[in-house]
Amino acid sequence: MLGTRLASRLGLPTAPVAIIDVSEELIRLTPDLVMEHPRHRFPCHAGPQFGSRYPGDPRRLTLHDFLPDQQLQQVENLHDFAGMLIFDKWTCNTNGRQTLFLADLSPTGGMGADVEAVAPSGAFGGYRTLMIDQGFCFNAGE
Repeated sequence: MLGTRLASRLGLPTAPVAIIDVSEELIRLTPDLVMEHPRHRFPCHAGPQFGSRYPGDPRRLTLHDFLPDQQLQQVENLHDFAGMLIFDKWTCNTNGRQTLFLADLSPTGGMGADVEAVAPSGAFGGYRTLMIDQGFCFNAGE
Protein backbone atom coordinates (compact mmCIF):
# COMPACT_ATOMS: atom_id res chain seq x y z
CA MET A 1 0.00 0.00 0.00
CA LEU A 2 2.82 2.38 0.87
CA GLY A 3 4.60 1.65 -2.42
CA THR A 4 1.44 2.21 -4.47
CA ARG A 5 0.58 5.46 -2.71
CA LEU A 6 4.15 6.71 -3.11
CA ALA A 7 4.16 5.89 -6.84
CA SER A 8 0.80 7.60 -7.25
CA ARG A 9 2.05 10.76 -5.49
CA LEU A 10 4.92 10.83 -7.99
CA GLY A 11 2.40 10.87 -10.85
CA LEU A 12 2.88 7.25 -11.92
CA PRO A 13 -0.24 5.37 -13.10
CA THR A 14 -1.48 3.09 -10.30
CA ALA A 15 -4.85 1.74 -9.19
CA PRO A 16 -6.50 3.43 -6.19
CA VAL A 17 -5.86 1.50 -2.95
CA ALA A 18 -7.47 1.43 0.48
CA ILE A 19 -7.79 -0.65 3.61
CA ILE A 20 -11.08 -2.56 3.47
CA ASP A 21 -12.86 -4.64 6.10
CA VAL A 22 -13.36 -8.28 5.06
CA SER A 23 -16.03 -10.07 7.08
CA GLU A 24 -16.08 -13.72 8.17
CA GLU A 25 -19.33 -14.06 6.22
CA LEU A 26 -17.73 -12.86 2.99
CA ILE A 27 -14.90 -15.38 3.41
CA ARG A 28 -17.38 -18.18 4.17
CA LEU A 29 -19.54 -17.34 1.12
CA THR A 30 -16.62 -16.83 -1.31
CA PRO A 31 -14.70 -20.07 -1.94
CA ASP A 32 -12.02 -18.22 -3.94
CA LEU A 33 -10.91 -16.17 -0.92
CA VAL A 34 -8.09 -18.59 -0.11
CA MET A 35 -4.32 -18.64 -0.18
CA GLU A 36 -3.12 -21.59 -2.22
CA HIS A 37 0.11 -23.37 -1.43
CA PRO A 38 1.43 -26.50 -3.16
CA ARG A 39 -0.21 -28.84 -0.63
CA HIS A 40 -2.72 -26.73 1.28
CA ARG A 41 -5.40 -24.10 0.88
CA PHE A 42 -5.89 -21.63 3.71
CA PRO A 43 -8.92 -19.31 3.98
CA CYS A 44 -8.12 -15.61 4.07
CA HIS A 45 -8.34 -13.85 7.42
CA ALA A 46 -11.22 -11.58 8.32
CA GLY A 47 -10.54 -8.00 9.30
CA PRO A 48 -8.66 -5.09 7.70
CA GLN A 49 -7.09 -6.03 4.35
CA PHE A 50 -5.38 -4.31 1.45
CA GLY A 51 -7.79 -3.46 -1.36
CA SER A 52 -7.06 -2.35 -4.92
CA ARG A 53 -9.87 -0.94 -7.06
CA TYR A 54 -10.64 -2.39 -10.49
CA PRO A 55 -9.71 0.46 -12.84
CA GLY A 56 -13.05 0.88 -14.61
CA ASP A 57 -16.31 -0.63 -15.73
CA PRO A 58 -15.62 -4.30 -16.62
CA ARG A 59 -18.41 -4.15 -19.24
CA ARG A 60 -16.56 -1.43 -21.17
CA LEU A 61 -12.92 -1.97 -20.31
CA THR A 62 -10.64 -4.81 -21.30
CA LEU A 63 -7.47 -5.47 -19.32
CA HIS A 64 -4.44 -7.29 -20.67
CA ASP A 65 -1.38 -8.33 -18.69
CA PHE A 66 0.65 -8.82 -21.85
CA LEU A 67 0.82 -7.16 -25.26
CA PRO A 68 2.75 -8.41 -28.29
CA ASP A 69 5.73 -6.20 -29.23
CA GLN A 70 3.92 -4.65 -32.22
CA GLN A 71 1.04 -3.50 -29.99
CA LEU A 72 3.38 -1.88 -27.46
CA GLN A 73 3.72 0.97 -29.96
CA GLN A 74 0.03 1.71 -29.30
CA VAL A 75 0.58 2.31 -25.56
CA GLU A 76 -0.08 6.02 -25.05
CA ASN A 77 1.87 6.35 -21.80
CA LEU A 78 4.82 4.09 -22.60
CA HIS A 79 7.14 6.72 -21.06
CA ASP A 80 5.75 5.80 -17.62
CA PHE A 81 7.79 2.58 -17.74
CA ALA A 82 10.97 4.66 -17.40
CA GLY A 83 9.52 6.45 -14.37
CA MET A 84 8.45 3.17 -12.83
CA LEU A 85 11.90 1.66 -13.38
CA ILE A 86 13.42 4.56 -11.44
CA PHE A 87 10.75 4.14 -8.75
CA ASP A 88 11.44 0.39 -8.49
CA LYS A 89 15.18 0.98 -8.08
CA TRP A 90 14.62 3.81 -5.57
CA THR A 91 12.25 1.71 -3.42
CA CYS A 92 14.27 -1.51 -3.86
CA ASN A 93 11.40 -3.42 -5.46
CA THR A 94 12.76 -6.98 -5.52
CA ASN A 95 9.97 -8.36 -7.71
CA GLY A 96 9.52 -8.11 -11.47
CA ARG A 97 7.38 -5.19 -12.62
CA GLN A 98 3.73 -5.99 -13.20
CA THR A 99 1.52 -3.85 -15.37
CA LEU A 100 -1.93 -3.90 -16.89
CA PHE A 101 -2.78 -2.59 -20.33
CA LEU A 102 -6.23 -0.98 -20.56
CA ALA A 103 -8.28 -0.91 -23.76
CA ASP A 104 -11.77 0.54 -23.96
CA LEU A 105 -14.26 -1.39 -26.06
CA SER A 106 -17.33 0.78 -25.53
CA PRO A 107 -19.11 2.19 -28.61
CA THR A 108 -17.99 5.74 -27.82
CA GLY A 109 -14.36 4.76 -27.37
CA GLY A 110 -14.01 6.79 -24.16
CA MET A 111 -12.51 5.15 -21.09
CA GLY A 112 -14.98 6.91 -18.80
CA ALA A 113 -14.72 8.64 -15.44
CA ASP A 114 -13.70 5.52 -13.53
CA VAL A 115 -10.27 5.52 -15.16
CA GLU A 116 -9.97 9.21 -15.99
CA ALA A 117 -6.71 9.50 -14.06
CA VAL A 118 -5.01 6.79 -16.10
CA ALA A 119 -6.95 6.87 -19.35
CA PRO A 120 -8.50 10.15 -20.47
CA SER A 121 -11.67 10.08 -22.52
CA GLY A 122 -11.49 10.11 -26.26
CA ALA A 123 -11.65 7.78 -29.24
CA PHE A 124 -9.80 4.50 -28.87
CA GLY A 125 -6.33 5.06 -30.18
CA GLY A 126 -4.51 2.38 -28.30
CA TYR A 127 -3.81 1.31 -24.78
CA ARG A 128 -2.76 2.87 -21.50
CA THR A 129 -0.73 1.13 -18.86
CA LEU A 130 -1.42 0.88 -15.15
CA MET A 131 1.37 -0.22 -12.79
CA ILE A 132 0.31 -2.77 -10.19
CA ASP A 133 1.84 -4.86 -7.39
CA GLN A 134 4.31 -2.77 -5.45
CA GLY A 135 4.26 -5.45 -2.71
CA PHE A 136 7.99 -6.20 -2.85
CA CYS A 137 9.14 -2.58 -2.47
CA PHE A 138 11.58 -1.90 0.36
CA ASN A 139 13.24 -5.30 -0.24
CA ALA A 140 10.03 -7.28 0.45
CA GLY A 141 10.13 -9.17 3.75
CA GLU A 142 13.82 -8.49 4.28
